[in-house]
Amino acid sequence: MQDRAEGVGSQHRNLPDILAKIIFAFGALSTAFHLYVLMVQPIQPWILRSFHLTSSGILVFALIPWRADRKNEGPNLLDYSLAFLLVTTTIFLIVDFDEMLYRVGVDPNIYDVVFATITFLVILEMGRRLQGYVLPILALVCLAYALWGDYLPGLWGHRGYPFPRTITYLFSLEGIFGPPLAASSTFIILFILFGSALQSSGAGRLFIDTSLAIAGGARGGPAKVAVFASSLFGTMSGSSVTNVVTTGTFTIPLMKSIGYRPAFAGAVETVASTGGQLMPPVMGVTAFVMAEVTGIPYLKIAAAGLIPAILFYVAVYFMIGVEAKNLGLSGLPRSELPRLWDVLRQNGHLLLPIFVLIYFLVYVRVSPMKSAFYAIGAAVVASWLRQETRMGAKRVAEALYRTMEGAIHVATPSALAGVVVGVLSLTGLGLKVTDLLLSYVGDSKMLGLLAVMLVSIVLGMGVPTVAAYLVAAAAAGPALVKLGFPLLSAHMFIFYYAVLATMTPPVAASAFAAGALAGAHPMQVGFMAVRLGIAAYIVPFLFVYGDSLLMQGSWGGIGLAVGTALFGVYALARCVIDQGIALWRRGVLGVAALLLILTGGLTDIIGLVVLALGLGGDLLAWFRKIRSGKQKEDALEEST
Repeated sequence: MQDRAEGVGSQHRNLPDILAKIIFAFGALSTAFHLYVLMVQPIQPWILRSFHLTSSGILVFALIPWRADRKNEGPNLLDYSLAFLLVTTTIFLIVDFDEMLYRVGVDPNIYDVVFATITFLVILEMGRRLQGYVLPILALVCLAYALWGDYLPGLWGHRGYPFPRTITYLFSLEGIFGPPLAASSTFIILFILFGSALQSSGAGRLFIDTSLAIAGGARGGPAKVAVFASSLFGTMSGSSVTNVVTTGTFTIPLMKSIGYRPAFAGAVETVASTGGQLMPPVMGVTAFVMAEVTGIPYLKIAAAGLIPAILFYVAVYFMIGVEAKNLGLSGLPRSELPRLWDVLRQNGHLLLPIFVLIYFLVYVRVSPMKSAFYAIGAAVVASWLRQETRMGAKRVAEALYRTMEGAIHVATPSALAGVVVGVLSLTGLGLKVTDLLLSYVGDSKMLGLLAVMLVSIVLGMGVPTVAAYLVAAAAAGPALVKLGFPLLSAHMFIFYYAVLATMTPPVAASAFAAGALAGAHPMQVGFMAVRLGIAAYIVPFLFVYGDSLLMQGSWGGIGLAVGTALFGVYALARCVIDQGIALWRRGVLGVAALLLILTGGLTDIIGLVVLALGLGGDLLAWFRKIRSGKQKEDALEEST
């Protein structure tokens, strides 16, 4: 416990030893309580969500100082006061729940208004400490819109709502305690616990060793290790920044050691870690939120995300190979790499929980919550198969604490996103946004997609993906559906750009984290990451026009779309990265890439022809090499 207590202090602020232990115990017990009420003894959803928000807030105010330069100080009077105020709101909900259920947002009394106002102000401060000013300012703008929207003209205006009704409506299950916080307090926290259990059992080391064994010896091996490791970490992590600081501490120095430029090394890790949020089955936990928002079964969403995620990583893999060829880099010596069989023989049992999760989700088809619960149990059981990975009481407690520590980064933005969703519902703006967007873009599907892309990226700059997706989906999702796009395609489109916002300059949170590790300027890392991940910016436009890439349609059509898309991303990699070929050939390869990634028989045929033209020099050199080798064999036979 001592080690973990020190870890708490070093990660956020320096805490007295006894206080660090208290915080550690509180976080672990809070996660245990979530487990109990979710799997054993259910309680009222509103009360559960209030407890979830309150326990998250207590950790925020205990761990994160109100100013960045106060990390050497423990919690002050303001921190204790804010935590106490959150506790009082939960107590008020429990005591007055039955009566308040019918008053809030309709005919509130003074106590409803007071506690609703307290909650609103406290979550603003939680958001400011965790993610900066973007989400709190957005929440304040939404509140102002609800109060004084009667001053706005045209479709933007509404009749205006008095403060008591507005603030208590936001205090309800339609606002702060609405669907975003519902997702955070149920299956999201269970999947965070699943990831924490995997880390405590040593699966993180297994992922890195497996990646080294598979790709470490290939051309530019360490960069390809980053791709494999980050995609594996994506199965248990809900944050691209977390992926960067977890795998990047190992992969970035390794890439630099064989000759990659610092900016390129940071960009590879940025792109690979960002893609972890696109990788099923977890998909940065946003897949579960999407299922809650759209009513589409989770399995259908996870299946739809598989091919685009594979295309994303294949494109990055190709680009790394091309850059390694340009620089004349080789892989790591095989003598320095672990053998795959040895890695799997020693620690392969730690992969069992992932198979358990997939088994219950796909074959047994139980709920995501139960599947996560079984997978958590499997992680503990699997760890006991070998002594060095065994999870005792201390490791279990660490996993429970880390879960609640990670949950604060989802609960807080979810509560603030609930404010935005609540205002959209109260004022009717959610329905009007569709008409407003369509009034600007007309019937043009492409203009509509471009507008939603920009909205999703801008909203995703500086805020977690879950919050960015929720706000963009509430505002722009119906517009895409009205333009004629299927519901699944529309929401996957929004989700992709909410994820890509984390690596898109000028904010690019993942690039800043990778830049710090690589010793490179964050903007250089960010722009290089955009080049490496260019396929990800194109693929969403393709799957909304041809849903074969979302596992929709016949298996033959899906197979053809995937096969030609793979040729397309290879052509794209050569076009974007390969500086060793003539400029006109790069242009031809770019055209071939677009034609091949597009779904359609005619475009595929034309694309293959154009690709052959672009690769003509390479094909000719290849045939010459084969012919030269054959001639040498014939000469050797003659002399013999």
